[in-house]
Amino acid sequence: ELNEIFLRKAKEYKGPVVAQPFVEEISEGEVRSLYFKGKELGTILKVPQEGEFLANIAQGLEDCLYMGNIDALRDWGHAKDYVRMQWMMLQQETPEDFVIATGEQHSVRDFVNAAATELSMTISWRGKGVDEVGSVGGKSIVKVDPRYFRPTEVETLLGDASKARKKLGWTPKISFEELVTEMVREDLKSAERDELVKREGYKAMDYHE
Repeated sequence: ELNEIFLRKAKEYKGPVVAQPFVEEISEGEVRSLYFKGKELGTILKVPQEGEFLANIAQGLEDCLYMGNIDALRDWGHAKDYVRMQWMMLQQETPEDFVIATGEQHSVRDFVNAAATELSMTISWRGKGVDEVGSVGGKSIVKVDPRYFRPTEVETLLGDASKARKKLGWTPKISFEELVTEMVREDLKSAERDELVKREGYKAMDYHE
């Protein structure tokens, strides 16, 4: 079932690069990582990008973040934790299959709220479905746009890493809140740089052109 999800995702993003965070094969053992992230991952691999857009909004570089399904549930974990687990797998004499996951779910909306909090913004939500809007100080900064609904959307992803915990003693050390904080702080540095570049009359790189 997981492999079917990964294949659908790879087709959806139209490239093998984005499939790499989802499935990594090591020897005869297989690591199945559900959405790993870290500040060093490039823009194309860093999913989601809500923090980046909110940081741009905070710096006046963007007006609004347009989202698809903000109720989708994900099992987000940090790349450092997952690579540590991969290293632990390689120390085993006999290759085995392990699931790497936090076992903790958060919605896309949770991620947006956490990212906004790190930027000293509190989002107020109103409306339902495609009419839902997130506002800060009366200004709409998050809107749902049907164009971003994925045809192969997976509503919920949750991994069970109990075997890894039991056999290898692995548990994630970095919490969801810490992960979001780290990502948003890096995004804010980029946004502050781009704001300075534009303020001085130069063209900033648009990574989404």
